[in-house]
Amino acid sequence: MEEKAQRLKELSKKVEEVRAVKEELLEKKRAAMEKKLQRAKEMRQQQLQMKVSKAKEEEAKVNEIAFINSLEAQNKRMDVMSRHQGHEARMHDLQEERLRKQEEKAAKEAAAEERRKVLDAERKARLQDMQERRKVKDAKIEQQQLEKEKERQEAAREKARDREQRLSALNAAQQASAEELQKRIQQKQIESTRRHTESLEKIKERAFELSVLRYSSNHDDIPKLLPYDKKKMCIVCNVMICSEVHLMSHLRGAKHQNQLRERAGGKDMTTQEMESCNLKHIVDAPPDGHDEQLTMKRERLKGLKKRLKKLRQRMLARGSGYENSTASKVQQTAETPNRNKILKLVKDLQKYLHAQGTGPWSTTHVTALDRVLLELNRILEKKVPADQQCLRTSGGFQPLVSLFFLVTESSLSTPTVIPFRSLVNASTTIRLACRGCYENCHDLLFSNKISTIIDALTHRLAILIPDNANEVPVTSTGMASPQHDLVAGALFQVLATLLTFLVKSATPLGTSDVASPQCRDDAFSSRAQDVVSYLVSCGIVDKIALHHSGILAALDDDTAVADFVQCQLGFLSALTKFTSALRYIAAISYVLPHY
Repeated sequence: MEEKAQRLKELSKKVEEVRAVKEELLEKKRAAMEKKLQRAKEMRQQQLQMKVSKAKEEEAKVNEIAFINSLEAQNKRMDVMSRHQGHEARMHDLQEERLRKQEEKAAKEAAAEERRKVLDAERKARLQDMQERRKVKDAKIEQQQLEKEKERQEAAREKARDREQRLSALNAAQQASAEELQKRIQQKQIESTRRHTESLEKIKERAFELSVLRYSSNHDDIPKLLPYDKKKMCIVCNVMICSEVHLMSHLRGAKHQNQLRERAGGKDMTTQEMESCNLKHIVDAPPDGHDEQLTMKRERLKGLKKRLKKLRQRMLARGSGYENSTASKVQQTAETPNRNKILKLVKDLQKYLHAQGTGPWSTTHVTALDRVLLELNRILEKKVPADQQCLRTSGGFQPLVSLFFLVTESSLSTPTVIPFRSLVNASTTIRLACRGCYENCHDLLFSNKISTIIDALTHRLAILIPDNANEVPVTSTGMASPQHDLVAGALFQVLATLLTFLVKSATPLGTSDVASPQCRDDAFSSRAQDVVSYLVSCGIVDKIALHHSGILAALDDDTAVADFVQCQLGFLSALTKFTSALRYIAAISYVLPHY
């Protein structure tokens, strides 16, 4: 316990020592701080004294500067006043000098005016004297000129008489020389023309002989389509030859070969003998020569026209009967989401067609028509049978077909009243409506609307390939230059679609099944045969053959003509299948009653 109390005493003693040390340190710090504060106060007082003394010095300087500036201003004011007084004195002197000069100038001008008047009077006197002398001199000169003019005119008349005499003689000589030269030139031209004609005739004869020799053998040269200037005639076969194509066809034909064989006593002729015989017997045709092929062609065309007239009357009568019978029946419109839209478009189409008078359609009407047709095409492109039937039952075919009546009113000089684009759109609408829909194809066939399409196609082909064209258009090189027509191509596609789907729906070709009810329908067969006969009688097939005969090279660079030819081939293919289907129907109709 004592040790513990001793340690506590020691600790308390150390604490007191430490506390005493801390108090001593705090006292020293407080003394040092007071000393610093006293020093700062003294320094602040010293700084303030320095600023006050400096401010007094600055104020004294400002007062000195202001005094100096006031002195300078007074000096400047005195200088300005002295200069102003000097300027006033000089202005007064100048004014007096100016007045003096003006007085002197007025006096000089008065004296000059007096002198001017005197000089003017003297000048007028001299001028009057000069005018008197000039009048006398002019009178003398005029008299001399009149005398000289009389002499000159007399000499000119004499000279003109001599010149006229020389010119008349020279003109007579030139006229005689010109007439003689004209005669010689005409004679030379006649001789040159005769020699040129003879040379051309020899060249043509040589070329014809070479073509006869070339086509008498098995050469593969392509003949030209250019017609001969003078028709040729084979006196062995009594056949007219119009071009190299006809020449090659005739020389290599069986008829000509048999005639040559008969003339040779039934022996086969050598190539040299055949060439010499052909050169001998193919001569220029007489002017009144008779061409049997041309006569047969004319007779055929005459017969086709008569048949065409009868077919048109019969088809019109049958079409009217069919429309009268269908008009009495109530046709139910197919249920389709686009029914109201199709009905509205058909009404708009009828409105545009009936509202338009004669003459070309305005741009507004054409735009509205194209909008309706394109909207119908977008609906029909979906291949919905209900939409196709809705177009038929709403009477949409009648205004569409009526547009093609406008085609028949055009010619080379008067174009169609609506653009080709609108006619192509109308053709596309009919084609899409008939694609895969037998009822629409059947309606177009039985209502005779197909004849209007055929007539429009015939009219466009007649403009493209005129009836009086014996040959297709050719260039100077002899190569054909085929043309194309957008409306005709679209109509070919319409007819091809109609015939194709009539065939698919009417006959089970390629199967052994019994024919469908449509196949056994005599009315269908009769109408279909009338359509085929009408197509042939209109000359559409002949026009296609004539157009194709002018194509002698690839059409890779001319896509428009290539597309037109493809449309023609598609139509011919559909027509061929349709004709085969009719024969199939006829065969089944003949065979079935015998079972």
